[in-house]
Amino acid sequence: MRYFVNFLVTVFLSMNIVHDTLFAQGEEIIKNPLTLELSFGADDEKLPAEYLLVNPSFLAVNNNGDIIVPDEYFLKIYDGDGRPKSMLGGQGEGPGEFSRSPRSVFISETGYITSIASGANVYQRYNIYDPVYEFIEQVNIQYSDAHVKFKEEYPRDLNRFYEIYYYSQEDILYKGSGSDRSASAIGGGGGGGRAATNTGISAGTQSRPSVSAMLYQNSQSIQFVLTEENYNKDDSGNSIHPEESGIRFGLLDDRRFAYTNAAKDKSFENNTHYYSLFVYNFADGQKTEIKLSYSQIAFPDSVIYFSIDRSKSLDQIRKSNPAAAEQLEKFQNTRDEIRTNRLEEVEYYSGVRDLLTDGDYIFVFTYEWIENEGHVVHVIDSRTGIRVNTIYFPFIPVDNTEPMVIKNGYAYRLTNNIDGFRIVQKYKIDPAVYR
Repeated sequence: MRYFVNFLVTVFLSMNIVHDTLFAQGEEIIKNPLTLELSFGADDEKLPAEYLLVNPSFLAVNNNGDIIVPDEYFLKIYDGDGRPKSMLGGQGEGPGEFSRSPRSVFISETGYITSIASGANVYQRYNIYDPVYEFIEQVNIQYSDAHVKFKEEYPRDLNRFYEIYYYSQEDILYKGSGSDRSASAIGGGGGGGRAATNTGISAGTQSRPSVSAMLYQNSQSIQFVLTEENYNKDDSGNSIHPEESGIRFGLLDDRRFAYTNAAKDKSFENNTHYYSLFVYNFADGQKTEIKLSYSQIAFPDSVIYFSIDRSKSLDQIRKSNPAAAEQLEKFQNTRDEIRTNRLEEVEYYSGVRDLLTDGDYIFVFTYEWIENEGHVVHVIDSRTGIRVNTIYFPFIPVDNTEPMVIKNGYAYRLTNNIDGFRIVQKYKIDPAVYR
């Protein structure tokens, strides 16, 4: 089975292309670019009990260096030295409160803060705070003009925004997705279907592709600035073969963002492999493509033929509904086969594993790893399109487990300490990286 990805972008006022190549042989790669300056979050002798980190999976940093961590129904705010500063929210359904512990927080370059106020699977109500942490309002995105436009243009069973960036109350960037649920769950909606649903796994063929989208709203209009239709997703919107990566995105200064669809935005020219980044200015509609060379890394057999042992969970279902277990096992095996066939066909990782931004700079995390050195990261000046440096990073961002932020010359990482408690680490980045 083949999957076709259509990458659709609205009409832009201009398109510029900047072409870069690999560093010349012998060009120095910056080693050990990070210096740990601070760790905090688990030391009960330094932090009041309410500021200790319990189970966070996200962090953000604002322009003045404050570190914001969503945890325990609050946005816990620390200054640049890890000292407690403020707590926003609290458990509840009222304005500024969270009905479930917030799992994410988003900050625009103007300092406005947004965080999901309702359950993680709903993505409807958002709390909005101004740059000095004053609560502004709680909005239900389901009834917003942007959501209506998204649903009208790409009608799906589930359309939702999961990242929202307020530049002002009339100047907003939305990032979201739309997907169809299975038209015919296992068992045709009968007992087998219910048993399959209770496992959290659905089956069936999508009649329409899932879609990822970004919309920009100002006082005059609401426009799509990026859309991608993708058949390579299951009914829950999850990629069948995430090893190919996907859309990677990061905010830049001056109402710009950088993005790439890593599985698609690549080319082979003059015996050289390139990935493409796009820098889009949503204030004036200008877009620039940056093409950079990279070294291909093949999928190892351990990735291509990887399979999860689901025997225990299937045995549990089999006790109450043998027919549902049989159908679910068949679906899972088919899904594994599709994934394996696809990876055998693709053969190589994409050029971009992840993407982080800092002001005008784009940090591209590749799949290349050098033993005893680290992960190969390209640092690109978004203004010129030039790769200013290649560096070795000791770790990579991992969504929901070890997320990272790069801001104002520092790298921030949420991880576990040696005792398994959640902590924030702050590293100074060697200034030479930026020049």
